[in-house]
Amino acid sequence: MWDFDNAKYHPWTVGEGLNLPTPVPVDTTFEVDIEGKKILIGVGIHDSSASLAPYFAGSRDEFFLVSTGTWCINMNPFNSEKLTAYQLSKDCLCYMSITRQPVKSTVSEITVKKALPGADQAPEVLFYNPRRPYPYRTGEKSKHKSYKEAIQTLAKKYDRSPEWVKLNMGVTNDLNEIHKNLAERKAADPS
Repeated sequence: MWDFDNAKYHPWTVGEGLNLPTPVPVDTTFEVDIEGKKILIGVGIHDSSASLAPYFAGSRDEFFLVSTGTWCINMNPFNSEKLTAYQLSKDCLCYMSITRQPVKSTVSEITVKKALPGADQAPEVLFYNPRRPYPYRTGEKSKHKSYKEAIQTLAKKYDRSPEWVKLNMGVTNDLNEIHKNLAERKAADPS
């Protein structure tokens, strides 16, 4: 809804008759009267934008934040490139930070690569995502309720034991990397 290039709402919001408030700094307060008591109230912050606040306040270094609240949201507040048509087609969007700057983000299973510069690569698929009904994936259509079931499926695919899979899958949650690691290890030791 917010047009970061022109620092105002997109024209369609007016066409829809939406009367939206102008964003204000997060430290803005208003005095209200509640049952005869004067109370200061502050503005609300979107939960994803709020998750960035402590990092903006406590770090001078660039960072990439993966927020696992209601959704798995990957946020890169240091990528100032405009969203491309490809990124938009892959559900990439920009949140407004507490400093009213764009934060390039992706939501759900799409991970880090997509919000980073040069993100024309295929998105990663997570091996494990607790927010899915079947949290483990071993392939595009291969979904599993348990870690044990997923490991057994990988063991069968690579014709190795579940223990071998656990030892050789690597320390990653990227399913493509897991398959790459297992395939390389199997090729190196075909026995």
